[in-house]
Amino acid sequence: MAKNEFFGSIPASIGQLKTLIVLDLSENQLNGSIPLEIGGLPSLNVLSLEYNSLVCTIPLSIGNCPSMMSLSLAHNEITGSIPASLAKLPYLKNVDFSFNKLTGALPKQLANLVNLQSFNISHNQLQGELPNGGFFNTIAPSSVSDNPSLCGAAVNRTCPTVLPKPLVLNPNSTDATQETIPQNFNRGKKILSISALIAIGAAAAIVIGVIAITVLNLRVHASTANPPMAFTFSGGDDFSQSASSNGDSGKLVMFSGDPGFSTGTHALLNKDCELGRGGFGAVYRTMLKTGALSP
Repeated sequence: MAKNEFFGSIPASIGQLKTLIVLDLSENQLNGSIPLEIGGLPSLNVLSLEYNSLVCTIPLSIGNCPSMMSLSLAHNEITGSIPASLAKLPYLKNVDFSFNKLTGALPKQLANLVNLQSFNISHNQLQGELPNGGFFNTIAPSSVSDNPSLCGAAVNRTCPTVLPKPLVLNPNSTDATQETIPQNFNRGKKILSISALIAIGAAAAIVIGVIAITVLNLRVHASTANPPMAFTFSGGDDFSQSASSNGDSGKLVMFSGDPGFSTGTHALLNKDCELGRGGFGAVYRTMLKTGALSP
């Protein structure tokens, strides 16, 4: 019945032709929709409805035609998406949906059609990534052309990376679930803030303690290395310097004032006069006024 001037809709009674193998109504003036009863034709091998004025969507029931091998709906006004039920047609070889107004993404399940030889979806408004695997790895670029939002190797267009949508919480919402999420979230923030403050405080205390101990150690070492000079006065006029256990430091002490000493200062300044060192400091020998030596 192709290439006539038939107009109007395809009758639903077509579904009663259970042994129908080929239905060719191409190049007519048919309008309306494709009847759902098409899915009740188990023996249908070929369905050709191209070059008409069909204004409809592709019925899901087409997936119930297990013997379908050729499906052509090109050059119509068909809208909507390509149904995933086409993937249930194991013998499907040729598909032509070109020059329509199809939208949406191609079902990934179409890659499982092992007998597919042609799949023309050019001149539509399809979008998204082409199915991976099977026939679609070698599909001709002309079969997918003029779909500006379609991406993949066949159209030489890289698909954008899909990022997860952020969680948007509506503070004015009365939904119990949305109200619970912000409360838990804020409670978590408070717990994290208190923990952070405790950690910061502990770290600061440790740092201050280390600095304080370091300063005290430095002061102790400095006082040990450079002890202050101590002066002891006695009844005499002469005084001398008595070295401590540190060879680079000492203290000045007064002699007992015994008039028998002639000069203590000279003896202390003369290293040759040192006799030794003991618990009370260095011991020097000096000359008495009588001319005798005395420690």
